[in-house]
Amino acid sequence: MRRSISAVLFAGAAAVFALPAMASPFATSVVSTTGFPVTPGLYTDPSAVLGKPTTMYHDALNGIDYRSSVVAAPFGTATDQATSIVTTLNAGQSIVVTFDHDVENDTKNPFGVDFIVFGNSFFTGSAAVTPTSDMGQISILAGVNSEAVTVEVAQSLAGPWYSYSTRTGDGLFPTQAYTWDGANNAWGAESDFTKPVDPSLGDASFVGKTAAEAIALYNGSGGGAGFDLTDSGFAWIRYIRLSGDGGDVDAIADVTAVPEPGAVALAFAAGGLLLRRRTRRC
Repeated sequence: MRRSISAVLFAGAAAVFALPAMASPFATSVVSTTGFPVTPGLYTDPSAVLGKPTTMYHDALNGIDYRSSVVAAPFGTATDQATSIVTTLNAGQSIVVTFDHDVENDTKNPFGVDFIVFGNSFFTGSAAVTPTSDMGQISILAGVNSEAVTVEVAQSLAGPWYSYSTRTGDGLFPTQAYTWDGANNAWGAESDFTKPVDPSLGDASFVGKTAAEAIALYNGSGGGAGFDLTDSGFAWIRYIRLSGDGGDVDAIADVTAVPEPGAVALAFAAGGLLLRRRTRRC
């Protein structure tokens, strides 16, 4: 059976860029905790920081499910109305998480950002958000509402640990779970949680804009606070420690690198080689 040219080329590209099956772009396990109750509850479950960021959450007060967005921070429970989605880190509390792979200081990562911490910060909108709100009709009135979460990194549990002193894990940029289709005034595809927002943007970049315009500035990213391992001096890390004074954490992601042009050419060359081999067999 003949395969289309595009299918063969895609197979070659996939062969070059495929990641190990066991690798997850998100933190996979909690190694240790300090100060948390033995029986976890709402906002006190450390495992809530694992996996991908919250895309939908349930507001028990109003009995409604919402999409996480720049003007609607995830809180409460998951849509099952039972599972915690964020963990609050009060004074004296900390969580150490790990990935199933090394998070590298990769120069091919967008903007030099190597990992992203997602909290539940948000911008104050000009109107109450509902599941059917038009993001083009909600204006951002002020800078981000955020709380302090200290982020530390290490290659081993024994340390040494590096602490980011000027960057909080629950600040810019609020989680944006889905893209916005301005032409149809509707939600689009799920955002990319492994792609950082341009760190040169600040509060002033968003205040006065509509939520739709803010989402456009994200350029497909799912948001979150980005961290560069260059600051730490580590070529790679495996552990991240979170502590705070009332801040919240939802997830942590390893940034996906942008392939170099040579790698892209190699991928399509591999696809072309597969195509030639299949052509000879036909």
